[in-house]
Amino acid sequence: HVVTSSGYLSDLYIYPAIDRQELIKEIEKAFEPEGAKFKFRKHKEVKIGKLKVLNWRTQQKKNRFEYYLVLGKSYHYLFVSTPYGEQEYIESILRDVRLSK
Repeated sequence: HVVTSSGYLSDLYIYPAIDRQELIKEIEKAFEPEGAKFKFRKHKEVKIGKLKVLNWRTQQKKNRFEYYLVLGKSYHYLFVSTPYGEQEYIESILRDVRLSK
């Protein structure tokens, strides 16, 4: 867990790398379920600092989670914000971080 400037916890998950197209199918399957009770903003590729990142969002009422997935050759790094956003904090980390390739 990462403690944000506001004192909330954000999550960081490290996964073994898989094919990009397979990964996107898994994201869509997980976050676009039929009859979902939350809103899903489809993933898009964004550049944060020197990193190309897949970004998407889920929202249920006032709770929203921002997802930032850094694709590496050996590992993928998924940063998930708190229910209150904190996207600026995660983006500032991504601008400065060095991740294992």
